[in-house]
Amino acid sequence: MPEYFSVEAVVLQSRPLGEADNLLTLYTREAGRFNAAARGVRKPRSHLVSLAQPFVHARLYLFRGRTLPGLAQGEVLQAFRGLRGDPALWAAANVVADVCQALTLSQEPNVSLFQLLLWVLQVLEATAPGFRQLRPSPAPEGAPGPPRQALVAQVQALSVFVLAALRILGFGPHCQDCVECHRPVTGEGAFGPAAGGLLGPECAGRDPSAIRLNAAAVRLLQTEDRAAAQLAQRSQSEGGLPEECGLQWPDPQSGVSATGGCWPEGAAVAQALCRFVEQQAERPLRSWSVWEQIALA
Repeated sequence: MPEYFSVEAVVLQSRPLGEADNLLTLYTREAGRFNAAARGVRKPRSHLVSLAQPFVHARLYLFRGRTLPGLAQGEVLQAFRGLRGDPALWAAANVVADVCQALTLSQEPNVSLFQLLLWVLQVLEATAPGFRQLRPSPAPEGAPGPPRQALVAQVQALSVFVLAALRILGFGPHCQDCVECHRPVTGEGAFGPAAGGLLGPECAGRDPSAIRLNAAAVRLLQTEDRAAAQLAQRSQSEGGLPEECGLQWPDPQSGVSATGGCWPEGAAVAQALCRFVEQQAERPLRSWSVWEQIALA
């Protein structure tokens, strides 16, 4: 008789395996990240289809196979269908999954990171209705259109998620003053992925790999870092994270993000943080390039 076990999981990735199976990458509350096989999931009328979709949050029942655990059955807790209705949202969720895979080792559980993962998927999905509804309407000339306003909320949710995840895992960047000289950075600066965080203008000039940030982007990074610290602390509570978690995430139509930034600054900060993740993981985040291409289209 096979040995069965149960986990609460988010499907980070689902890709073909053989003729009819899928290989699932799961991040679970109980066991961290591991792979499992969904046998026959691509056959017609498979009862596992709803459980094997990317970003599904589910209670899964698996059996221990010779090489991989196999998916037997389960119950969907949150489908996150809103993420599937728009290419930018789908790409943003893939950035989240990519960051989780890049920063974690196999079978090392981290309940705080699991709760943070659920939080960011909820926040991203919350931008979906207005984003889809408003996309066909072009913005007036010179004004940020509704699609761009939704992207502001998405990109800053990604930034706060990355900063909080890095804090939870113990290697967050230094963002409140210059990482080199520790002087306050109140105007223009830069972010040095290799240096480990924010650089003042003088120190930035000595780091050719530093990503330049204008004064508004520096303030945004510092604000997001403080929000991430609060979020990381709250993720340690057993009750989970409320969707707002102390941040006033806006309706996408408002044009102003929870942390007060706008599109160019939000995109610049998120790009710098993704470069930092790449530095830590020693591999590229291809999902970020995809999201950028869609967002800038």
